[in-house]
Amino acid sequence: MNKECLITVAIPTYNHGRFISKAIESVLEQGIDDLELIILDNHSEDDTENIVKKYLADKRIKYIKNEENIGLNKNWAKANEMANGKYVATLHADDFYYEGHLKKLIKLLEDNPSCSLAYVPCKWVDVNNNTIKIFRHPGHPEFSIVNNRNELALLLIYDCYVTPSSAVIRKDIIRQIAPPDPDIIFAGDYDFWVRIAQINPSFIYEHEPSVAYRIIDSNGINFFSFNNVPLLNHIRIIEKVLADKKSFEKIKGFEHQIFRMINNKISSCPEEFINYDIKERLKNISDLIYNNNFKSSPKGFAQLFIDSGSGFSEAESIKINDPLDLDVLVF
Repeated sequence: MNKECLITVAIPTYNHGRFISKAIESVLEQGIDDLELIILDNHSEDDTENIVKKYLADKRIKYIKNEENIGLNKNWAKANEMANGKYVATLHADDFYYEGHLKKLIKLLEDNPSCSLAYVPCKWVDVNNNTIKIFRHPGHPEFSIVNNRNELALLLIYDCYVTPSSAVIRKDIIRQIAPPDPDIIFAGDYDFWVRIAQINPSFIYEHEPSVAYRIIDSNGINFFSFNNVPLLNHIRIIEKVLADKKSFEKIKGFEHQIFRMINNKISSCPEEFINYDIKERLKNISDLIYNNNFKSSPKGFAQLFIDSGSGFSEAESIKINDPLDLDVLVF
């Protein structure tokens, strides 16, 4: 058995040879001796292996090359399983840390043992490491916070607002969460944060960015515009939370906002992707949320679905007269 260290940093990579040196060196420059760095090469076809070899004299570094490409989610899960650190961080091979990132988040977690993870916003950088902007997701607080938000509910309301490279997580929490869902392909990171929040929804947010997230051409792809698999993945994540009694109790009081997020996501997809199955699943989510008790919603979301025999009516905007005063798009 490998000896436990303070932190494991995992760098999953595939054909990122031109960026991986920057990622590795940003970890080694964090000033933490008691760490392990695991590089998981998902069968790269570029010069990644030759570049990594020059760092292997450092005994803290392990390099594993998969015999075949096992996919991003499985490679990430493999890294979490291998980690021997009290804390675990995943740094994508095209991203990098700024000075002091790991020490800052580790100290926050040490000072707040009830919290499951700590994360920061990211600076978006180009291929030459030039800052494009600081990206602040709508789900981010306006200032640093510790353990005063219901992150499970907020993840379902605001979608995925934790960037994988930006977080440090307690290994003990990773051991407790449900295994990855093999049917979730395009939302593995979102599913991961939700599974953590189901166990412990107390996160730490540090407002000052200390991670670089690299923007290259493929980052800007909107997968929701190609097919309905990403949408189905997001629906599945929400269905699993609603089906779990303990998780459902944690999101009580946020039902309207959660349902709005699902509708907004559906409305962002091309119409041809919204089939009868998706509409039925959305109706079932409504029924799960309100348990057929229309008193919990002024109009009753489930009643807003109009069965026309061959599907539902065209989308219409319906004003919900609740304290949130939401415009809810219903299919």
